[in-house]
Amino acid sequence: MIKALTILFVLLNGFSCTFAGNITISFWYLGSGDDAVMHQRWAKQFFKETGIDVKVTAVGWGNFEQKYLTAMAAELPPDVGTTNMNGPFEYGKVGAVIDIKHRFPEDYRFLKKKLCVGGWEGLTFRNHVFGVPAELSNVFMYYRKDIFHQLGITVPQTWSELEHVLDIINANDLQYGFVWPREAGWALGMYSKPLGIGRYSRDGTKVTWTDPRFQQAFTFAIQLWNRWNMPVSLLEQYVDLFRQDISKRGISMPMYFDLDGRYSEIRSKWPGSDEKWGIAPFPSANNGKSYTVFGGTAWVIFRKSKHPEAAMKWIRYCMSEQQQKYRIIDTMTRRGQRNAMFLSPNKAAWDDKDIPLNAETIATVKKALGSLHSSAPVLGAAQADRELDLAIERIRDKSDRFLSLTGKKLNMSRWELRRAFAAGKYSREKANFIKFLKQTCKTTLEEITPKGNADLARGREEFEKYYANIPAILEKKPDILDFSKILAAMIILISVFAVTTIRKAIRQLDAYLFIAPSILLFLVFLLIPVVISIYIAFTKYNPVMPLAAADWIGLNNFKDVLGDPKLWQSLWRSLKFAGLMLPVQLFLGVTLAVGLDQGLRPDKLFKFFYFSPLVTSAVSVSLIWSAL
Repeated sequence: MIKALTILFVLLNGFSCTFAGNITISFWYLGSGDDAVMHQRWAKQFFKETGIDVKVTAVGWGNFEQKYLTAMAAELPPDVGTTNMNGPFEYGKVGAVIDIKHRFPEDYRFLKKKLCVGGWEGLTFRNHVFGVPAELSNVFMYYRKDIFHQLGITVPQTWSELEHVLDIINANDLQYGFVWPREAGWALGMYSKPLGIGRYSRDGTKVTWTDPRFQQAFTFAIQLWNRWNMPVSLLEQYVDLFRQDISKRGISMPMYFDLDGRYSEIRSKWPGSDEKWGIAPFPSANNGKSYTVFGGTAWVIFRKSKHPEAAMKWIRYCMSEQQQKYRIIDTMTRRGQRNAMFLSPNKAAWDDKDIPLNAETIATVKKALGSLHSSAPVLGAAQADRELDLAIERIRDKSDRFLSLTGKKLNMSRWELRRAFAAGKYSREKANFIKFLKQTCKTTLEEITPKGNADLARGREEFEKYYANIPAILEKKPDILDFSKILAAMIILISVFAVTTIRKAIRQLDAYLFIAPSILLFLVFLLIPVVISIYIAFTKYNPVMPLAAADWIGLNNFKDVLGDPKLWQSLWRSLKFAGLMLPVQLFLGVTLAVGLDQGLRPDKLFKFFYFSPLVTSAVSVSLIWSAL
């Protein structure tokens, strides 16, 4: 009776909501809990204005991709969500999200006019726009005004001026920092685009790494990261080094490059210091052209969205000048220790007088936003960029070895040698080092060019083979899941028929009823997934696509795995680890057990050391070691 009333209540409630015309959309937000709370406040106001209810769910950066892929694979994604800047391309090329430009042309034109122009190209693939800029992250130059004044230097505006400033900083036994986007292959357009060339050709079919312009830009970036002294680790306490007085020779870092988030961190850790430091955009190339790469998030509306029109209204509401101004202020002033600078892509929001930044900083932000650019996604670029990453690592190692050998001859450390170079000493050795870097960059880029072209070719081939004809692929066809359901249903029907018709089974009907739940769970959560997994192992399958889109490739997946050197390296390391550790662990374990059993002297001291880790709080131990 209670169950029937519950079902009736649910049905009546659903009918009443439908009759009332209420629409509920699900929204997944990639960001912090503070941002989720802010969006929930917006959702309440949005409901009052439009009658559309928005269910806000915060998705953390750590596992958002798995959550989105799982939801899309189950064909239960949210109506609208935010993802990283690469998400619109990755999801759009396989038809998982809506083409904003063609589905909502008026909204697209409105948003493109309101939001930063530079952010749109990266969301565009083959004339399809799969996302809307949501939040931007940009690189700024943080510098100490007081130390710059003492050294007699001004904020560098060009690359040549930057090199001059870095020489003065290092010559005075100070260091500088470069955090983001340091040694990132995908970000090299920051240096090459001002020279009129990207990482790839305009049609995305070839790498440009042997072009003299790209090699010039690549070499400048390599020198920026290897020629001057700066913290070795990206995890260094940059703000602490930035705060140090000029008297802290060898430690003080009066200038560094990093994301906009550092702005609020400096203000939080160094209150009352606003007059001592400032921010500036990344310097332009010597020809005056600037091109700054950026990160951040983008809006997407999923193909399986039940209410795409309502989702687009929600995007326009959140990206409006009023809400973006509110968010800038909220993010920077109302979150206590979690305050941070928020770079809104809405240009008009920065014209408001209530923005809690001084005029100099606002002007810097506007200039930086004007230099933001993105490139159209290239098929296979992720793999090709990895070649660049590895090349940068190899060049860095070679650079360190060269400096170490040169310093050894002069009885100097790498730090001392770089400082001497910056001060104009050892001009012959410095010229040899720069020549070595240029030649190494040129040779390395020529070596990896065939690999980069091959990566792009594989990316295009894979796309054309599996995803080019998205509309036909997305048509509903029977897939392995349907067959698995049929198989499970047949097993259940046969079992029910056997139990209800065989006389011996009828007499044991109670026993079969007791095991029926376990059998159902086995079928649903074990048999069907196992059958699907075995099938997928022999296919080329993207989890955001329907199972019917899986393309049968036979044993190719197994051949790829068995042909990967990393597999055999991992197996060999595992065998070495087991061969070395098992005998040692066994010997120590037996020795300690015998010691406890036989009562070694001094017995109490031995037992104290042996059992102390078991009775000591792990939290206390970790805090002690962190302090040490």
